Amino acid sequence: MRLSEVLSKLPIKEYKQVESFLQSKKGNAGQNVNISVGKVRLNYFCMNCDDLSTFYSTDKLSVIFIDKKLISIDCVLTCGCGASIPVWFLVESKMEAIKKLQWNMSRGEKNE
Repeated sequence: MRLSEVLSKLPIKEYKQVESFLQSKKGNAGQNVNISVGKVRLNYFCMNCDDLSTFYSTDKLSVIFIDKKLISIDCVLTCGCGASIPVWFLVESKMEAIKKLQWNMSRGEKNE
């Protein structure tokens, strides 16, 4: 499953396996890298359209490494009318991100 597909769904508590997206990028806490994983699509109420609309990201998302298992993914989602909203996701891996590039995804509450 692609990372963009997981991020485009409602938050989940269980891990989901996704294809590699860091492509040998090793991260230190606070480091920022860009990734290309496809568009994130989420439905929000658009104040300009006065209707529920699908907001889309660009193909490139920004990743900030928090620690060896946790990253923040930041992007801006835009409605067809041009309205936009910033969103971010905390993504946790079962394994250390800098050793294993095959990520298992969890959005929402941190699993202990």
